[in-house]
Amino acid sequence: MLSMDTIGVTGVKSASVQADGSWIDHDLFAGSEVKAAGADGFASGNDYDVATVNGIIVAAEEVDSNSKDILFVAQRDKYDAALGESTGTVDAKVYFTDGKSDVVTVNKLEGKKLASSAGEKYTAESTFVPGLYTYTVSGGQYSLKAINGNNKAGYDDYGTGVFNPDQGKYGATSVGDDAVIFTGTKVDAAGDVPMHYTDVSVISGEKLKKFEDDSVAFDSLGYLMDKVSGIKYVMVATALSSTEVEFTSDQMYAYVIDSPYETQIKDGEEDVDVWAIPVWNGEEQVVLYAEPDEYIRLVKGDAFGYELSDDDLYSVNLEKATMTAITGFQNKSEGLVEFYALGEDTVLTYNKDNKAWYGDYDSTLGTEGKVSIEMDEDVVFIGINSDNYASCETITGNNVKTVSYDEVNDVVAANSYIMTNNDGSKVLAIFFDTNNSLVNKEKGDPIYLCAAE
Repeated sequence: MLSMDTIGVTGVKSASVQADGSWIDHDLFAGSEVKAAGADGFASGNDYDVATVNGIIVAAEEVDSNSKDILFVAQRDKYDAALGESTGTVDAKVYFTDGKSDVVTVNKLEGKKLASSAGEKYTAESTFVPGLYTYTVSGGQYSLKAINGNNKAGYDDYGTGVFNPDQGKYGATSVGDDAVIFTGTKVDAAGDVPMHYTDVSVISGEKLKKFEDDSVAFDSLGYLMDKVSGIKYVMVATALSSTEVEFTSDQMYAYVIDSPYETQIKDGEEDVDVWAIPVWNGEEQVVLYAEPDEYIRLVKGDAFGYELSDDDLYSVNLEKATMTAITGFQNKSEGLVEFYALGEDTVLTYNKDNKAWYGDYDSTLGTEGKVSIEMDEDVVFIGINSDNYASCETITGNNVKTVSYDEVNDVVAANSYIMTNNDGSKVLAIFFDTNNSLVNKEKGDPIYLCAAE
């Protein structure tokens, strides 16, 4: 009778393999020794899809492990011996490469069933520790194999070493932008609770490389590498520390298109109170979420910068952009932007006769309030429409227009918001109103910047 199965090979002979503590005959390489790992034979430690007839393997194909069947064990529970059996299971908190987590039941380690002590058919449960593993699932239970030099999960190479924030590398190996990085905080063993990791997140290699605090000492549980055009890149790794580390994203930008509101969202199993912020991010309308202690007061029509938390769920480090009137613009890489900026803490006032809003520009900037600042090489352009929030557009520098200072009325029309770096030496983002004129979000009246009286 023909049957199909997946086996984990733990021993190899010339005409048989060991799986689950038993030897299974095969006739695949009759008359010759089984070839070494990497050739066309069985290798101890690998999984195979096999076809058997009357208990003899007649066909076999190695299971090609890859990033989708890798997980990180953050914490394990106590060993649970099966009643009347010599084996048992261990529950473990695991994280998958897509960022999801679960508590799973592990019954096999390195191809053998878990037991209180090691044996020909058993793996000692005490050797099951947090780390990176490949996995297969059968009957709802997990069989794990540690990632190491003998189990590279389909990747080109395996290495050891820690992440160096100064260089943005593991040793001498660069990190791929789309690498899968498991981060977490190490908690030492205490009493009956073994060493484990908390605050675990799954981040990209791109986000890891942005981390520059060289005072943080990272641990590593090994990493996997792939070659791209002959160059090795870390593609799966851990970045673990004894202190909690926050990995934030690059600075991002958004324009508020509707009134923020309080609500709750799911963070794992927990309901979390947040502020929901409907925004246009330059490409699409999305809703951002900020926890109360991170939220700043925002209203419809505000422009702001933010970062994402290490799990990409929350917006953090929110900062409002400054209302501006662009009077000069060099549409080239790192070109100059000339503008007037609304004074800090300035409140707009309404003039009924002119049906317009006025605010003092910051006269301390540049020459009499007009300043020229170079754009960052990665400056971001976001097209906004303060008169019709649903009509925000994706733009480039080609769409930016300027306004002229009205010498007669001593005013200049606001047409944008600008964000600069901390010292004001670079323009990081320009929110340009595609009508070349900002209007009041309530009444639709134009906004002007003027000299303080």
